[in-house]
Amino acid sequence: MKPPQDQDGPEWKIQLIPFPGLLATAPPDDQNVDTLGAGDHGGNLDVPWFTAGSTILLPVHHPGALFFVGDLHGTQGDGEFIGGAIEIGGRITLRLDVRKQDTFAGPRFETPELLGATGAGSNMEEALKQSCARLVNWISASRGWNRWHTYHLVTQSAIARPGNRYTASCAVPRNLLGGGERLSSS
Repeated sequence: MKPPQDQDGPEWKIQLIPFPGLLATAPPDDQNVDTLGAGDHGGNLDVPWFTAGSTILLPVHHPGALFFVGDLHGTQGDGEFIGGAIEIGGRITLRLDVRKQDTFAGPRFETPELLGATGAGSNMEEALKQSCARLVNWISASRGWNRWHTYHLVTQSAIARPGNRYTASCAVPRNLLGGGERLSSS
């Protein structure tokens, strides 16, 4: 990256790890949404963990899901604090599945190393609380664990990551969950 023409500074070399900043299904109750917002349906989440090989789970509120994706980032640090990442053009190849038995609220995800949930709120603190609560609910329900046991696991091992000013994700290493299967398939 070169600095803008009117500024002095060094060039940077930053590793690109592309991901879509925006992934969503149509929100419930025929809400009008813009591409800047986020909620239980997904939206402008800006989660750097949503890279190739990830499984992202979004609730479906309407027939056909009305899924949309965009806002490709070449990379982004922890938090899109200035309102932009390294924005890129490109193509994304996705596989969409419907899991009718899945009733959890809000975006969740699995990578080869992590299991996590994403929250959205009026600020990052609210979003982080929501993402951690969603993760605890998901793990305790899918593993049959006591909620307090799961809260301890999340408290001691969670990796928290801001997406932008209104979203945050909470994840735990999958190897702490016992068993090798992906929770998204259960």
